[in-house]
Amino acid sequence: MCSSDLCPIPQASAAIPDGMAALGTRLFASVSGTGVFVSLDAGQTWSATGAGLPPAPQFMDLMAADNKVFCLLADGSLYASSNLGAVWSLADRDLAAGVHISSIQSTGASFLAASFDGVFRSETGQTWVRSDTGLRAGSLDGGIRAVGRSLYCVTFGGVWEIGRAHV
Repeated sequence: MCSSDLCPIPQASAAIPDGMAALGTRLFASVSGTGVFVSLDAGQTWSATGAGLPPAPQFMDLMAADNKVFCLLADGSLYASSNLGAVWSLADRDLAAGVHISSIQSTGASFLAASFDGVFRSETGQTWVRSDTGLRAGSLDGGIRAVGRSLYCVTFGGVWEIGRAHV
């Protein structure tokens, strides 16, 4: 239960969430070593969820969009749930071996996953294609953000803007 305006996440109150995401009225919080928690009441109560995630996952990012929730793990693997976090499955199976995802982003029409080797796009969150026109392989430092009609990529040479038509 909450005291004043603070509501701890049960089973994880001593830990700091690695990521937070919202999908409709549901809140999601990832806590490394523990799992994913969901709140249906604006954070008043939290329940553990995450069937299909590896035990004691180490999270890097959590993102929700288009009725899907994505968990990016520290080992670079990407998991997705299309049933509000109840069951998770690997979402990066068709990426080349050794591709280590470091950031995920939604553009509203598609999902983007960045790795050291490039940017990958998916319409469904399951099938990914390379989509990084103009970036050198090995130049990405991990971060990507979609803003308006552009995608911004953090590289070892600075921040680059890619027009949405190329992504």
